[in-house]
Amino acid sequence: MEKEDNGFNPKIVGFLCNWCSYAGADLAGVSRFIYPPNLRIIRVMCSGSVDPAVLIEGFLRGADGILVCGCHPGDCHYQDGNSHAARRIETLRKLIQLTGLEPERLRMEWVSASEGKRFAEIVTEFVDTVTELGPNPVAGDAPDIDIMEGLYVARSAVDDFRLSLLMNKEHLLETKPNAFNRMNPSEKVHDVVEKAMLDEYARCRILLATKGQPQSVKEISERANLPEREILGHIVLLRDRGLVTMTEIRGISPLYLSQIEEGQEISTLPLWAKVQKESIETSIASLPDVDEATKKWIVRELLLTLRCYNCERRRSNVCHFSVCVRGLLSGVVE
Repeated sequence: MEKEDNGFNPKIVGFLCNWCSYAGADLAGVSRFIYPPNLRIIRVMCSGSVDPAVLIEGFLRGADGILVCGCHPGDCHYQDGNSHAARRIETLRKLIQLTGLEPERLRMEWVSASEGKRFAEIVTEFVDTVTELGPNPVAGDAPDIDIMEGLYVARSAVDDFRLSLLMNKEHLLETKPNAFNRMNPSEKVHDVVEKAMLDEYARCRILLATKGQPQSVKEISERANLPEREILGHIVLLRDRGLVTMTEIRGISPLYLSQIEEGQEISTLPLWAKVQKESIETSIASLPDVDEATKKWIVRELLLTLRCYNCERRRSNVCHFSVCVRGLLSGVVE
């Protein structure tokens, strides 16, 4: 039976590397090692191909815990995909903590094809950990709105082109020499990525706080849970990008309003995607005998194909694979 505590059955989603971890899970089953059946498995070609936005989306869809398993360091079939994943998830756990969700709900482990027993032990331990933490606070009939809003903002932040680029290249920046044949200090690279993450999260928080109604810096601080001294610097940058405007002055306090339209995804660097979208829409508009719904679907599919978080050399394959993972995630969690 599934692990449960007072009727609570934790719903765990597992992203397992095809070459090692999935084979290890298969060996655990063949060897009849006992572990809780709470884990819903999604097989991926490499742990490095798992989009951080998909992991956050998993929590938004109600997963109580997410486990990512990959090859041991040095054994990756794609050279260093697992190392990319490890650094990415380490950064993502810090971002999740900012939202109010426990970072222990996201975990990464190494499992080889011969470690069926280890896989069973990892799943058992992780299910016990999540059971102690309790249900996902954003799942169920009474979700925690503050945490849900934080996760929504976090997903928007990791979707930002600058941050996704840094998160996906962090391992390369640490291990490969730069253009002047000098190694980049690991701690400084990590500090740059972490600062970019915190900045992007704060800016997305500000955009959400000022969406629909003008707010003062003090009001933004209270809603976004950010220090007032940091908010003004972010607002200056957002105003330069045309994402926030000052609408009026109330007393001595200027009021700021987000320029994000209703239904539009929050992103502090939308120009890259916007240019591609406009170019595609112009081309699709000339197609004869195609209804508007079909045109919108074509635009969406092409944008997903162009969008890449993992490997510029296999852009189309990776992005279509990401679409597939999103579909699997929906079926597994819901």
